[in-house]
Amino acid sequence: MLQFRSGREAAFSLPEIDALNVGSVTSHDRGRDSLDDMRLSPVPPPLSGTRSGFTLIEVLFAVSIFTVGALGLAAASATIIRQMALNAQRGNAASVAGARAERFHAGRCGGFGTFTEWTGGLRSEWSSIEGSGSAELDHRIRRSTPFGFREDRFMSGVSCQ
Repeated sequence: MLQFRSGREAAFSLPEIDALNVGSVTSHDRGRDSLDDMRLSPVPPPLSGTRSGFTLIEVLFAVSIFTVGALGLAAASATIIRQMALNAQRGNAASVAGARAERFHAGRCGGFGTFTEWTGGLRSEWSSIEGSGSAELDHRIRRSTPFGFREDRFMSGVSCQ
């Protein structure tokens, strides 16, 4: 056991301390314990495999990885929402073109010419051309996107016999 001149005893006794043969220490602080007294009681090294908790660098690294993942998820979500809106517009354009093609096929080669109409925010242009025994419908639909205007083209043909 290690004893200080202040009358205080060390809380533990280790063979390493006894081997140092340091003796007793005088307190420089008139009866109060000083930091010099504390320096003589070494802290035993941590045993391997008994560490608990995380270091600050491990926590910061985990938080940074989580942040990068969350930002990636947010960017992917924004892209998916934008693509869903564009696909909805493209679906509306295909629906308008399909309805126009059905009317054209039902008319059996009647009403040739070039026409334009606005339907649900879409500019629809179509022209029908008569050939030998058949007719062709060329339908262009222009729509607004965040990147400017986009035009989709749909073509259909019908036999006039």
